[in-house]
Amino acid sequence: MNNFFRLQGSNLSVGEPDPTHPLQRRPGPRPPLTAAPLGRPYATPPPPPPVSPQCVACCDTLEPRRFLRLGCRCAYCSSCLTHLFTRALTDETLYPPSCHGSHIELAKARPHLPYPLLRTYRHKSVELNTKNKVYCSNAGKCNEFIAPYSIHNGKAFCQNCGQVTCVKCKEKEHWGPCEENNGVLGVMQMAGEMKWQACPECKRVVEKAHGCNHILCRCGTDFCYACGSIYGWCNCDMDEEDEDDMLDRDMILDVRDDELPQRQPRRELEEDIIEDTMVAPFGWGEDEFTDR
Repeated sequence: MNNFFRLQGSNLSVGEPDPTHPLQRRPGPRPPLTAAPLGRPYATPPPPPPVSPQCVACCDTLEPRRFLRLGCRCAYCSSCLTHLFTRALTDETLYPPSCHGSHIELAKARPHLPYPLLRTYRHKSVELNTKNKVYCSNAGKCNEFIAPYSIHNGKAFCQNCGQVTCVKCKEKEHWGPCEENNGVLGVMQMAGEMKWQACPECKRVVEKAHGCNHILCRCGTDFCYACGSIYGWCNCDMDEEDEDDMLDRDMILDVRDDELPQRQPRRELEEDIIEDTMVAPFGWGEDEFTDR
């Protein structure tokens, strides 16, 4: 429609639009819409390159799928993981293998361990998890651990040599009541005279060379050297030395009834007792004044 209505005074007239009038000017063509180019400041930065994990033991850079990541976010290479499980079989204080207080599950570590170690570890785990251990009384030739499933009616049947061991006295099968274990009785009598102390859990005997009365046994039990009870359950005073200066678990003498036959003949026990009972403060290794 080319005409428009114009109001002049009181008269309404129709005429051509005035292109100079701001209200009557027709809009010009609009420029086409185009996408604004992405400027460099607004571009998404590229992701950082993946960081290769390092083994917490040897600090070597680990290859993909050749390491184990634990729940504590620590990573172990196959070599260090194998060493960790091997040490656990030779040192009872390191069993089971753990990191930051959490046990390393065998199912997760299995792909990184050699088969011979897996087989030995499964067999040894039964022994380490058994409290009242029984070993073959044929100490000179066998001395093998007898698993609980091979014990019936107080008799332990060795699967290696076939000898039967009495579970109570740990000697060869016999008729009648067990004879008194004179070797153990002598050691316990000596411990009382020398004021040694025995762990209330595993009955290992220790002699405190120095340090406080807080003893940490190889079996993991904390007990008081002064009274022999579980640590924290008594009112005994600690020595003036630091409370954390506990005795070394690795140097505690083992004279438990269930392990005497396989460790050494009982007639030799009293001869070696004095040499083996000296203990060092917790945290000291073989080198003098050197932390582990």
